[in-house]
Amino acid sequence: MTADPKAVADLLADPFDNVYWFARMFVSSDQYGGVGTDSKRVSRLVSVLKQLLPDVTDEPASIEGAKEAVFEILKDRKPGTAKFAQVERLCAELDSLLATKRDLEVLVVTLEHVVVPTNDMLARIPDSDVQFAETKAKEFLKAKGEHGVKDVIDIWDQIGAKGSLEAERAQILQGFPALRGTMQAQGLSHDEADSVLTAFVQEFERRVGQKRKGRAGGSLADVTGLILKHFGIEGESPSPDPQHITRQLEMDRIVSNAQGRKIGISCKRTSRERWKQIRTSPEVLEAAGFEEMWAVVTYDRDVSMDKVRSLGKAGFFFYLPDDSQKYIELRQEPQVRHYVRPLSGFVADLRKFLVA
Repeated sequence: MTADPKAVADLLADPFDNVYWFARMFVSSDQYGGVGTDSKRVSRLVSVLKQLLPDVTDEPASIEGAKEAVFEILKDRKPGTAKFAQVERLCAELDSLLATKRDLEVLVVTLEHVVVPTNDMLARIPDSDVQFAETKAKEFLKAKGEHGVKDVIDIWDQIGAKGSLEAERAQILQGFPALRGTMQAQGLSHDEADSVLTAFVQEFERRVGQKRKGRAGGSLADVTGLILKHFGIEGESPSPDPQHITRQLEMDRIVSNAQGRKIGISCKRTSRERWKQIRTSPEVLEAAGFEEMWAVVTYDRDVSMDKVRSLGKAGFFFYLPDDSQKYIELRQEPQVRHYVRPLSGFVADLRKFLVA
């Protein structure tokens, strides 16, 4: 079914179509300073506008007075700063969009019923997938013991992402009907309510999508730490210093034994993810005080014999799933079999190292 161009144009000409654009502008940190993320300031602005609106008319002087009140609150920050310049840009954009009393009313609806609620909803969605993943991971390890290590690594992000997505959906399922009820109570027309509701959903998904990117592929350093902790093995996080050896090796945990010997631990699905460009030698590990590097790789298709041989000579040992074809093949190669170990023995080998 083809939409009527005139009907679409009329819909977009409705002042309530600006709900989406107002929401975008107020939370844009790059262009306008993200002032909409400050719910207290936004609520103060809404309160002032609600007090003014009963006396506002469409006379230019009346509109200008209301806009000045809006701009005064928005510009309440130190002049000369980058933030102040961004807010001035926001005010300049708003100046052309707030031409009638209805425009000001639309701004109030946007801030009160889209921007602030979206801020609150986002705050209730976790910044990390870890809290969801940990619960399920512990259940796997408790049920399968040392043989559950592979499963935990493979499903870590999947579990966490699902939990976070469920949290996102719970928020929109609560927020959408609440907003719909508010729009009905305010007497908005069907088209006006649709403009607000669609703007709300679109802006929520845009902002939650940004948050989703921030937590995507949560660090497997977390699962490494969880595995060690579950089996009573102490491991410290590597130094954040970019000049540290971890800049090259990106290890997740460091394990030391009573004799002061030290190994690096890295859990990853593929070896390509961690060691695309690494060029190292035994001296690199030794210079940093490491005896070996233990790499747990659960998706091993890119673990070639050449890679295992070159990294093995540099102090790497690869832990691969016992039943994988790659593990079976490499264990049969005299040149590399010493550097390849069964994943089922990972925890047991760590315990041996600790008492060695």
